[in-house]
Amino acid sequence: MIPQIAGICVFSHILAGFLLNFLGIFWTRMLTCTMSTVGFFLISQYEENNLLLFPGFCLIALSQPSTYLTDAIAASLFGKNESLVVMLLAGAFDASSGIPLILKKISPTYSLSQMLFFMACLTSIMH
Repeated sequence: MIPQIAGICVFSHILAGFLLNFLGIFWTRMLTCTMSTVGFFLISQYEENNLLLFPGFCLIALSQPSTYLTDAIAASLFGKNESLVVMLLAGAFDASSGIPLILKKISPTYSLSQMLFFMACLTSIMH
């Protein structure tokens, strides 16, 4: 499963370039946020159906490079502080992937699927 997802990540950079070129920043960001939301929702349903894991990971893998690119383009609006904005966005983005696992270890009252569903809710308001 990992080599297929890695291949999708390579393809997603080409897809991100085409989306930015033809749709613009706003619609590219909307599409990638929607793909992340659907991906996290599919992964949160892994207890009921394991076949949803692969499409969920694929959607997340396709959406993440586009999100990085739109963040970098939006950071160029800040002029002298562009590197600071890129650093803050990239750091928050990288840390967000480990939050459900950390919360799962800290709080045993919630299951991992509930944490992933919460992440899907959070990415839905990220638009």
